[in-house]
Amino acid sequence: MYGDLSLYHFDVNDNDSLAFGGRNTLTLNMKNINRKHGKIESGLDIIMLYGIQADAMHELVPDALYTMLPAAGAPILLDLRKLYFSVYLPFVDLSVGRQIINFGKGYVFSPVDVFSSVDVLDITLRRRGSDVACARFPLGTLAGVDVVGEFPVGANDHASAVKAFANVLGFDWSILGMYRHDSREITGGAAFKGDLEAGIYGEAAQHFLDGSGDRYFEGMLGADYSFLKNDLIVQAEYLHSGRPDSVLSIWGKHNAFTSALYRINDIMNVSASLIHNFTDDMSIGTAQYYYNVLQNVDAIVYVRGYRGNLNGFAAFPDLEYSLRLEVKF
Repeated sequence: MYGDLSLYHFDVNDNDSLAFGGRNTLTLNMKNINRKHGKIESGLDIIMLYGIQADAMHELVPDALYTMLPAAGAPILLDLRKLYFSVYLPFVDLSVGRQIINFGKGYVFSPVDVFSSVDVLDITLRRRGSDVACARFPLGTLAGVDVVGEFPVGANDHASAVKAFANVLGFDWSILGMYRHDSREITGGAAFKGDLEAGIYGEAAQHFLDGSGDRYFEGMLGADYSFLKNDLIVQAEYLHSGRPDSVLSIWGKHNAFTSALYRINDIMNVSASLIHNFTDDMSIGTAQYYYNVLQNVDAIVYVRGYRGNLNGFAAFPDLEYSLRLEVKF
């Protein structure tokens, strides 16, 4: 369980104002013990909002709904991040339910990930899952074929995909094909990851839009390296996207992500990261200090800066000053 207590700073150096906001998040991860022939896994976030975050939720939810809730005060949200089961057969592994299917190699940018995306507003950059059925056919220890189909829900443009992967000359390689059923978009892609002094990885995807004859390309290249006996770790990614303007996206034509983490000792580290969309001049920058106070008790002090319009998201402060306290059990 962790709690974020934040001060939001608006209109820095102009018409300054501060507002309080926060949230408590209880994350329950569950998994069966005997997983020899199958697995059941779930992950649930129970979130309680305070301050301007609670005010924003009250504006989105009708007042009539709040009168039906037994708890007054801070609104409570439920986010079911994972809920699926897997069955391990001699020739195939089958999984059904909400899970995180990560086709790509990118940490933030991943053109080939049609079933998963990164939550850039979370300081841990957690991924979102999808409701899918997946069949994995092993072709050796480090090779196989995945077949994934997303369940249609409401207006969701559900997708299907096939991915083949193998390890060749110390590099992980994969090729895949994807199809969006409603928009009838076809995508072919490839990804790789390996080590050449530094760790390098990349992805490429070619999109074909049905009916219009349009097509566009997306490519990502990333690298990571460690210095000072692995105490300093740096990482960088670049994303080029030829995505049409008609397709809503937080990313522009040119985008970059960079981060650095320095381990002071076994219980303390400092880190910083920056996500930048060059096309729309949009940025999210984060600096944080991590301290393991006691066993299973962590404290994180972080500052975030926001610049530009996050593609129609709610209004963001210029700066955010936050303290996160976390207890694991």
